[in-house]
Amino acid sequence: MSNSISHREVESHIVLGYKCNHYCRHCVVQVKRTRAEEEYISDLSKSEAINAIKTAIDNGATKIVFTGGEPTLREDLPDLILYCLENGCSVQIQTNGSLTDKIKEICNCSTEHLDMLEFMIPLHSANEKTHDFICRSTNGFNQAIESLKYIANAGVKIIGKIVLTKFTDRLSDICRVYETIGASSIIIAYPHCVSFPVDVIREVDLKEEDTRRIFDTFYNDEFTIPIILQAFPRCFVGEHPQAVIQEEQDDFLALEIVEHQFRNEDGKQWHDFRKLDKRKFNHCTFCKYNKNCEGIWKDYMKAYGD
Repeated sequence: MSNSISHREVESHIVLGYKCNHYCRHCVVQVKRTRAEEEYISDLSKSEAINAIKTAIDNGATKIVFTGGEPTLREDLPDLILYCLENGCSVQIQTNGSLTDKIKEICNCSTEHLDMLEFMIPLHSANEKTHDFICRSTNGFNQAIESLKYIANAGVKIIGKIVLTKFTDRLSDICRVYETIGASSIIIAYPHCVSFPVDVIREVDLKEEDTRRIFDTFYNDEFTIPIILQAFPRCFVGEHPQAVIQEEQDDFLALEIVEHQFRNEDGKQWHDFRKLDKRKFNHCTFCKYNKNCEGIWKDYMKAYGD
């Protein structure tokens, strides 16, 4: 199963800021959030955000991805989204789904462009207590489910996101939740552990033998929607022909992704930026998948060795 794109897209990922109402145990922006707080760096103002969007569109962006932090904490997010849609850019909002009223407001103000709107909402478990333990919230699971159901009923596209960690319980059960709700696809990601302290990496990240064991069980099940693996080397997955690894797909590598760094209007080619954080093991040269494999996040070796 493949998540192909039918035309050449240019995605611009705009980091609106790092404020968040959750504190997920695997969060990739914890270090940046702490630095922003220590250096008194504020989130983008509305005018700065509009300028970043305009720059992206002027540079050929066909899709704006709003990320953070938690974008729905912003009062002006519906205005930013509408600005994109009215200028012909589709929009993806990467949100934890906890602020359902804000999501309803976004959908209601985008009624003429719902086909250009999509949400990526993560679930960390199909179990309420486990999900809330992972994202350190008191009602995050129920809020996310409420948001997902509302979005589905509104006819807006949903992309599921699962970060596979030592805290993940039953992977198939989480996928079934997305499938039942009506998500269009699911991304299962290996946690981006770059800049994590070694003790945190060992607390969060699964070893190669652990992920292989999980996928050996997982691929005994069948699903009706595309499931894409992100940031997994093939050796972490095993010999499963139905496994689609995002970084091995020509359509993904051909996708122009520009990540606008915090307060950086020029942006940077994300594919190049991403590969700088990858490393390969010494024995990778002998692997038949080596040519198409990018390796694992570099700090994995810091925690687990070669």
